[in-house]
Amino acid sequence: MKRKRILVAINSGVFYRNFVMSKALEDLTKSHEVHLALEHSVKVKESDFAYPVQMHTLKMNKTRLALRVMDFYLTMWAYRKRSTTFPIKFNVDISSKRKILYKFLALPGIRHGFIFLSECFFGREKQIDSLLKAIKPDLIIIPSQGTDGQAVDYIKSARHFKIPTLMIINGWDNLTSKGIILYKSDFLGVWSTLHKKHAQEVHRISEEKLVLLGAPHFEKYFHKEVFDQKAFKASLGVPLDKKLILFGGCSRPVDEVYLLGLLEDAIEKGTFKDFHVIYRPHPWRNPPKNEEYLYDKNFRHVTLDPQLKDAYCTFKLTGIRSLPQNTLPDLDYYPKLFAVTDVMVAALSTILIEAALNGKPSLALAFSVGECTLKMEDAYECEHFRYLDHCKGILVCHKLENFMSQCKEVIEMSYKPDIASLLDEEMKDIVYRDTKTYAQRLKDSVDQCLAGGID
Repeated sequence: MKRKRILVAINSGVFYRNFVMSKALEDLTKSHEVHLALEHSVKVKESDFAYPVQMHTLKMNKTRLALRVMDFYLTMWAYRKRSTTFPIKFNVDISSKRKILYKFLALPGIRHGFIFLSECFFGREKQIDSLLKAIKPDLIIIPSQGTDGQAVDYIKSARHFKIPTLMIINGWDNLTSKGIILYKSDFLGVWSTLHKKHAQEVHRISEEKLVLLGAPHFEKYFHKEVFDQKAFKASLGVPLDKKLILFGGCSRPVDEVYLLGLLEDAIEKGTFKDFHVIYRPHPWRNPPKNEEYLYDKNFRHVTLDPQLKDAYCTFKLTGIRSLPQNTLPDLDYYPKLFAVTDVMVAALSTILIEAALNGKPSLALAFSVGECTLKMEDAYECEHFRYLDHCKGILVCHKLENFMSQCKEVIEMSYKPDIASLLDEEMKDIVYRDTKTYAQRLKDSVDQCLAGGID
């Protein structure tokens, strides 16, 4: 096939890490001319590129992106029967006064007219139009949450210039928690068969438009590198002679220091005497008001993950939150962290899936501690968490009073010789993988898109 011009729109630091630093585009650059359109706030280092790309920087209008958020909440309410997550997020995220307005605007006819008129008002993004005129791409690839405003702008311009588009879903929950995709791309890249089901049932996207790709930022879990585990554990500041419980935090306000205190006491009393806890708070968490400061507790058996220590301490002491791109771990970090971990205890988040992909059993926390805007009991009713009901390698804890007994249960599970193979089998419906790398699958899929369709 003749070399084509491929434009890849990277609109955030998360997408940059997951699709550029993962080398997901590497095989594509061998066959085609690849251009990167980077939002100006995305930090770039020359060392990130081991393959040829041409870079373009755009400063997007933040106001138009913020105003579009209303459209997504309108669709959450209008199509609330398509995903259990939609009404949960709508009721938690929207104030009482806005709910009345949004419910009115979500009515049939009114909704379509409101969205049509608002998009007429927004028009097309001039910077994107200018870029497409200059590059004349044969295909545009858009890593996305599905409903983010910049993706809409690229698709609107692409339609005007009759350029085909391939949107690639970035996250596990994106197809069931962000509202309906109003401006659909010509093709949609998804993680798995479960994603395909959500794309069809929630967004009414036909089978022939869906591309099964997997997740580029998980690629290193399937191609593990050998490293010095003792040296890595030493860098974490944890005892070398202890097994590790990795405690993964939540973005919502849950009193995690209280739960860590329960684990601290259990280890101190000898219940889990062979273990130490490494605490990895969510990098963008909103802690409850009354949660104690971790370092005021003088824990002996709990260590804060050093990769997030500065972000945690700065926010707790000053209220200044680190930028997302500053707290994202290098893609080599998680494979090493999971390699030295024996058990995962985590709030409801994607890290449960990552632990399973690394053969580590988990205890998923589906209960709340402290004042929460979204109770974890309600969060567990979200569409994407329903799959956990079928996982024998992931236990779900629904009540605080069961926390310690189920911690013991998941620790016992970690000693089973077949636990890694069991988890690997359970994750195949969530993250697709085959004998090819993600970069190879993406390149093959792009060629099929350019040829007119997906087999």
